[in-house]
Order: sequence, then C-alpha cells, then structure tokens
Amino acid sequence: MTGAVTDKGMRAALPKPHSVWAFVILALYLAFLAFLLLYPILVPWSPPKESPPIIEKPQWRIAIVTEDPVFAELINSTIKAKELAVIPSARAEESASFDLAIIGWDVLPVISANPELVKRLLNSTRLIAVAEPGQDALTLLFSGLVEPVKIGEKKPTKDPIAFLPLVEKDGYLVPGCECSVILLEARQAPGGKLILGYREATLTRKNRLPWAIAAVLGTP
Repeated sequence: MTGAVTDKGMRAALPKPHSVWAFVILALYLAFLAFLLLYPILVPWSPPKESPPIIEKPQWRIAIVTEDPVFAELINSTIKAKELAVIPSARAEESASFDLAIIGWDVLPVISANPELVKRLLNSTRLIAVAEPGQDALTLLFSGLVEPVKIGEKKPTKDPIAFLPLVEKDGYLVPGCECSVILLEARQAPGGKLILGYREATLTRKNRLPWAIAAVLGTP
C-alpha cells in the first residue's frame, strides 16, 4: 500500500546517533559560555578579607589605659607581649612603669586634662595616643600641656617640649599631626626640655585600629 511505512523508511527519518551527541555537546558548550558571561553579574566579586596584623613584643610589658572593652580587645588581639594590662584612667599613673602605655580614645581627653601626668608618662615610657577617627591625637594629648601660639606673635613659651609638629587652628599654632594614632618616644635635651621622636598613622574606622597600631609599632 502506498500509505505504509517500511522499517527502512523509519530508520532514515530518525537522526543518526553521532548527530545527537554533536547537538548535546554544542548545547553544553553554549551553556558553559553563558555561565562564564553571566557569573560576574550574578555573583559580584569581593576581595579576600585582610587578616589583622599581629605584633610580637615578647619582652615588653604594655599598659592599655582604657575603659572601653572594644578598644581593649582590639589591642589584645593585635599585640602579643610579655604582659598586657588594662588600666582604668583613674590609675593611669601606673602605666609609667611599663615599656609602653597605650591611651585609648575614650580616656584621652581625661588624660590630657592632667598635664603633669602626660609629662610623667613622656619622661618614663613609650606612649601611644589614640583618638577617635577624624580627630588629632597629638592636639588632644597636648591640649593641657602646650600653650597655643597666635600666628605672627613672637613670645617665649613655657611648655616642656623642644620641637613639636604644629598645625593651624583658628588663627593659632597648636601641636598636631593630622593623625588619629601617634607613638611618642621622648629624650631629655641639654636645656631640660623634651625632644620627641614620633610615628603616626591614620585611623579611618575604629575596627582598623590593629592596622594603625602595626603602622606605628612596626610589623615583625
């Protein structure tokens, strides 16, 4: 009959096996290309997390003058020392017997209001002053110790510091580093005044404190 389909005709109508595999491979290849093109859009790239630095000071006794547990924990997780002692501001004078005193952002205004204490710390130990992000640590620390000088005015100052970095503020020159973290190491000059060596770092956010401390203390 003319309407009958023979086995030979059916075999001719079916696709050959190698054609099917070629189609599957092409489809997979096109899907892979689409994945490569769309992956950056669907899954935005993010940089790997930066591990906080660790500072090794195995011979040092370090005082952390603060009443802020977050500040104390950030320092504790950053520095490995012979001793790390957290001291409240009311007992800040005890930090003079340590190899390093770190003044926290919460108590820096309190410590700076006692110029005799600031002077004693500078004469006795290394000192790191930490201000809130955006504030000047040196300006705050010396606000009670160093008298501002009006620009253009020539008059002898009675402050105990021989050389200081200065910044302009409201028509006066005041101690300043334009930094939130500063390490100070003082030595006595022949005339009796203190000469300060210092290293500074910028603090953009509080959780960046470990990196700022590493910048002023130096990484291993």
